[in-house]
Amino acid sequence: MPSAKSSGARLTEGSISGHLRSLTVPMTFGILSMVSKNLVDTYFVAQLGTEALSAISFTFPVVMLLMSFSVGLGAGASSVVSRILGSGDHAKVQRSSTDALVLSVLLVAILCVVGLASLRPLFSALGARGPVLELVIVYMQPWFVGLMFLVVPMLGNSLCRAAGEGTWPGLIMVSAAAINAILDPFLIFGWAGLPELGIAGASTATVVSNLCATLGSLWLLRREDLLTMRIPSPSEAWASWKPMLAIGLPASGANMVNPLGITLVTAMLARISDTAVAGFGVAGRLEGLSLLTMLALSAAIGPIVGQNVGAKRFDRVREAMQVSFRVCIRIGMVTAALLAVLGPWVTPLFDGSVDVRSTANLYLWLVPVSFAGYGINIVQAAAFNAVGRPSLAAGLTVARMFGVYLPAAWIGMMVTGEPAGVFVGAVVGNVAGGLLGWLGSRSMMRRLQREGSCRDPFYRNEPTKSEERAPVADWDLAERPANPAKPGV
Repeated sequence: MPSAKSSGARLTEGSISGHLRSLTVPMTFGILSMVSKNLVDTYFVAQLGTEALSAISFTFPVVMLLMSFSVGLGAGASSVVSRILGSGDHAKVQRSSTDALVLSVLLVAILCVVGLASLRPLFSALGARGPVLELVIVYMQPWFVGLMFLVVPMLGNSLCRAAGEGTWPGLIMVSAAAINAILDPFLIFGWAGLPELGIAGASTATVVSNLCATLGSLWLLRREDLLTMRIPSPSEAWASWKPMLAIGLPASGANMVNPLGITLVTAMLARISDTAVAGFGVAGRLEGLSLLTMLALSAAIGPIVGQNVGAKRFDRVREAMQVSFRVCIRIGMVTAALLAVLGPWVTPLFDGSVDVRSTANLYLWLVPVSFAGYGINIVQAAAFNAVGRPSLAAGLTVARMFGVYLPAAWIGMMVTGEPAGVFVGAVVGNVAGGLLGWLGSRSMMRRLQREGSCRDPFYRNEPTKSEERAPVADWDLAERPANPAKPGV
């Protein structure tokens, strides 16, 4: 059997800080490129008129829903593959990676058929009417046809990060965004003699750029030796798919929690005033950009934790969590200081209203002091996914938003009748979320040390050499027979 290192488990050796940096920095630029992709599309489509801009706005919830599904599926595949990489079973790494891609294609085929068949009733239910509805359909038809080219590269890049390769996935994401930005005006407005496709040109440009990302991702997967051409039996394929779905589906749901929560916060602010909603929207745009590094860090921690759990290097798992939490605290402090100072200079670029700017600046003075707590929460949730505990990961996300943030924001709104009361609720939610993440990390490390490894209930492999030296853990202690060396445990 190949060693962990030769199998691509490059994260089980070397500097933890160096690995976090090499995975986080490219991912930060990759996420930034995805955000810019949406902004560029919106900019060019806005030049087609208000109806076109309204149409593309109606598509955002559906697009975000499918993006959340893709991210969740990637989290499930990354969790499974990173742990197998750490154990050193390269043949199973190739099998699981290949099966993950096949699973994504099958699921996308179903989503594509369902999406195309339900376009009109779906967006009618969301409120699109008349010419706007027709523009939505024109935009979403190419988008759904090319859905596979969105999901496959996101999954492929997650698999490559699971193997410890962070630079190339980031470059692929940035390159796809650049291709989209170049193609948009040519396809929307018919530059250089190309057909003038209007709003359909924006979605066509997206599909072409995603196709390029798909080709790049498949090339990278072959370069990392993560694929196999051997056709599996149905039972073998299901053995790969089951743990990925067990983690990926809850992770997809957890990814939808924050957008849903923000929607409810917006509804609370709408009870106060329209300027409160507008100010919250301006601050939210700046907040989203400020949190990119923490989001990238949460994507980077999973492969590091997964590989080292698979290799039973629990000392490195502890170090990775400690370093990540310290990074979250530092980023939170720096971000809070920058937004407090720069906010009054930046917010006028988004809206000229004094009341809107005042509300946005109030948010930027209050809420960023708690960003560290939000970062710790999402990093620990990613770590729980990496060790195969998606229910705990989802629990952290739901507890922060629905258990603390929203109730505190509601109480603040009812007591003060001002946006400040809602924003204090955000601070309380983030601080509580960080505390829950820290407690979850301590519990995870105690369990790993006591059990020797994290149970993966869907794999019953022959023990690896490292597993012959250490007991296989079982998170469900009720299922674990008593340890003869420790009577009564």
